[in-house]
Amino acid sequence: MRFPLISLLIAASSFADAEAIERYPVANSAYFDGTGVKSAADGKLVAVEGKILRIASGPQEKPMYQLSLTQSANRTVWVGNVMFDKETKLPIGTVVRVFGYLQRVKDDDTWTKAVSFDDHHILGFCFLNTTTQMAIYLPNGIKQCEAWQNGQTPEQIAR
Repeated sequence: MRFPLISLLIAASSFADAEAIERYPVANSAYFDGTGVKSAADGKLVAVEGKILRIASGPQEKPMYQLSLTQSANRTVWVGNVMFDKETKLPIGTVVRVFGYLQRVKDDDTWTKAVSFDDHHILGFCFLNTTTQMAIYLPNGIKQCEAWQNGQTPEQIAR
């Protein structure tokens, strides 16, 4: 009698973990291809997943993360964290999901140009540590972050 109950608990636990990650949908290949940013994604809300390779100090000492994108994008992208997350640091090696705006690096953006030659970056305002399931949201974007948490895609949220 104990064996089926334990199996059910393990299966339920695995399902709950998989379900939690699916609540933060990402689609790297919808925004990036092998050569760069897809034109339809430029200036739009995006949600990506990647492993933190490097961390640099951005404006007001807010972190900037270089992510090696997972899925089929096979590239890196810099993500500016618009929040101050001194208490909730995301260390190198962490796999994160990020929700924010994919933007062209402006001519006067000295912070991004100091660390990257890329012509685009992401201004992230919702972050999910996929290991701990800890989410970090910018208070001004809480409604959008909660919609993303509940499984809505950036395209659905932007409507």
